Amino acid sequence: MRNTGYPIREVTPLFLGFHGITQILSVFEHLLATTKNRRAIPMGNITSSASPVPVDPPPYESRRRLSMLSRLVGFNPLTDKGTTETLRLLGEDKAYYGDQLKPTVLPVAYPHSPNFTHDEPHSAAQSFAEFLQKYPEYALTAPLDTLRATQYTRLAHRGDTFVDFASTGLYPEMLTTTHTRFLNENLLSNMGGKSHSAQRSIRYTEEARRTALKFFGAPEDEYGLVLTPNGTAGLKLVGEAFPFAPGGSYVLSADSHDSVNGVRQYALDKGATVVYIPSPRLGGLDPATARVLLDKHAPKHSGAKALFVLTVQSNVTNSKMDISLIKYAAERGYSTMVDPVALVPTAPFSLSESGADAMTVSFSKMFGYSTGLGALIAKKTFLRDILKRPYFAGGDFVQVPGPILIRSKDPHSQFEDGSMNYIMTRCITQGLNFLSSYQPYTGIRISTIIHYMWEIVPTIVHDSGNRRRVAEIVSRPPSPRVTEVGKYAETGSITALLFYDNQNNLLPLSFIEFVAVKTNIALRVGLAANSGGVAAMTGIQKELEELDPNIGSKEEIERQLGRELGVVRISWGLISNFQDVWNVLHFIRLIGTEKAKDQLWEEYCKDRR
Repeated sequence: MRNTGYPIREVTPLFLGFHGITQILSVFEHLLATTKNRRAIPMGNITSSASPVPVDPPPYESRRRLSMLSRLVGFNPLTDKGTTETLRLLGEDKAYYGDQLKPTVLPVAYPHSPNFTHDEPHSAAQSFAEFLQKYPEYALTAPLDTLRATQYTRLAHRGDTFVDFASTGLYPEMLTTTHTRFLNENLLSNMGGKSHSAQRSIRYTEEARRTALKFFGAPEDEYGLVLTPNGTAGLKLVGEAFPFAPGGSYVLSADSHDSVNGVRQYALDKGATVVYIPSPRLGGLDPATARVLLDKHAPKHSGAKALFVLTVQSNVTNSKMDISLIKYAAERGYSTMVDPVALVPTAPFSLSESGADAMTVSFSKMFGYSTGLGALIAKKTFLRDILKRPYFAGGDFVQVPGPILIRSKDPHSQFEDGSMNYIMTRCITQGLNFLSSYQPYTGIRISTIIHYMWEIVPTIVHDSGNRRRVAEIVSRPPSPRVTEVGKYAETGSITALLFYDNQNNLLPLSFIEFVAVKTNIALRVGLAANSGGVAAMTGIQKELEELDPNIGSKEEIERQLGRELGVVRISWGLISNFQDVWNVLHFIRLIGTEKAKDQLWEEYCKDRR
């Protein structure tokens, strides 16, 4: 295999503990100490240290950067002089890989753990040894293991396997502890006044706007950021304010989240045409078909308005869409919007480079804290000249009674309803700075994990009956392996599965979920808020199209189809590691073991009575 990055050398296959990849301080220290001539460089679209340093802005102590890093890697800079010297080198060493800073060598091998045993079939130690031999680039992502061991200790303490990152991000402990400290030391209040507490709220909220705009490559002079409760709210704001009318259209991919589908109700209510770009068998869309439909439904006269919303990465099929379709649509008169919610927790995205007028984002899906924070980021011209919001929640002056209404001069303020969540906006700044330090490692980490799943899952068969497959991966296969830090795959972070019994009959999704709960695995079953993507993967598009439009419930649809709707979705994230993969594979093997499966089936049936 040709590798255009730093060399992938053979790594001694020593192992990690069964209960979690433990703190790899020596690995991280080695990685820092051997990286030559480092300096701060852009990662994603935000300037951040190349090492995993969560940036902690004022008003904290002047030594905050050193203290946060030392806490992250588990050392006390006041007592460990050697480590302090290593950390000091962070600002002095630099090494270039093309236009990005990269580690120049593989870290040392993973430490041996006595928790591994070598005499069990499919033992974690044996599997991890084979994994490291085949995927040596995984060792380049060691900072993610240090991060997990120091900032996500609750996973090990609770014994949970979390593989539902498409639903939510998990917050690092430092984010909650530093924010709690901040709230305890500062007074914040509603941003409508001139008091010190109000001005402090304004300062941190505006800092969050600037940080997010920079992170997503949206220059402040051209783009505005509307704070919303979540990603769905951003789409809803655009849907209700876009001037749909007869002669106009709303174009979207069938492989889209329900929040993107929801905009169609605004279009239909105002007489516009709704056009779905069909999804092929593996989800996503065919760019050629998309261009034909965009040409056909483009605005026919200057008064007609058309909106094209592109899902950048599917939340269920593992597909990424062709971002060049945005500029293609814009050239034909469309207003354009992107939904990168499923992408940005693990890969960077630049709004300005995409050419879209607007995007929506959920910060809780990116770094987990706090829920209730999202944003609509849009060109100021789009907010001011295209969208016509019917609702007024505040402004400079409203005549009561009377018709006079003077809206705020800031376009984003016209779309923010009532008081912002000013208590939590500082988390946006901290969370994005934190994420920018670690995101460059996720390309390799998720690529190796998904490739390994595709390698092993087909080999797991039932121990009785026809001895055929236990599970089938129905999502899009992964693109070629990523072997460079700061590079990302052409496919997503999803492994979608269907499960079968030993006679090759589909097992109910509700049974799989029952077993997952029993084994402390957090995953998602069902449609995952993307019925179009699921229908494509499972081959039931025609059946769904032929359903009676007056059907009243999902249960009735499932009765007509003779199956539960959906798939088993495994979604990988920032801190996913080999132990998570091994636990998922062990879970699949458990269902393929007749004695264990029969016992679980009996419990499942009793539970449903």
